[in-house]
Amino acid sequence: MMTVVVTGACEVAGFALRVAMVNDPKLMYFVTMQFFLIVPPVLLAIVEYICVGRLLRVSAAAAAKRAAVRPGGAPPAAHARLAAWAQCAFTASDVFCLLLQAAGGGLAGSGDPSKGEMGDKLMLAGLSLQLAFFTLFTALACYVRLSPAHYGAAAGASPAGRRLRWLFACMYGTIVAMYVRNIFRVV
Repeated sequence: MMTVVVTGACEVAGFALRVAMVNDPKLMYFVTMQFFLIVPPVLLAIVEYICVGRLLRVSAAAAAKRAAVRPGGAPPAAHARLAAWAQCAFTASDVFCLLLQAAGGGLAGSGDPSKGEMGDKLMLAGLSLQLAFFTLFTALACYVRLSPAHYGAAAGASPAGRRLRWLFACMYGTIVAMYVRNIFRVV
């Protein structure tokens, strides 16, 4: 959860630099501001992907224990494969979208009007793809949370269940914040 705090602080630093640029516009301020406003939220999303992947991996161990007691449900290996796939696929999608946005930003800042228009379209495509992939991730996170019998993510009265409730509450809070940010950026 420290990542949430650090990325939030980076966003605040980015907006502080934006305010500082009003009175003293410098290229270094602009580059640093862009870094603080674009990269940390991507890192936050990657941490969330890892978190859900770990929940799936833990559920694979729980499923293996349950399989000895009663058959049924997905085999433990399927849980582990889904966990590995989710982490890799969503992380790769975010990196791809970030690179697409960077390429678009480079073209948009080239000074050539035709390249600038193409750069704007590339940035919009990268942002839209990022929003689409994040929506798929949100669906997976909700599925894991709402399928406690299948994935072992029940938030019961036990201490582990209470911690899990807080984990999901924090994750859903950051998901909402990421949606607001991404929709704002697309608009």
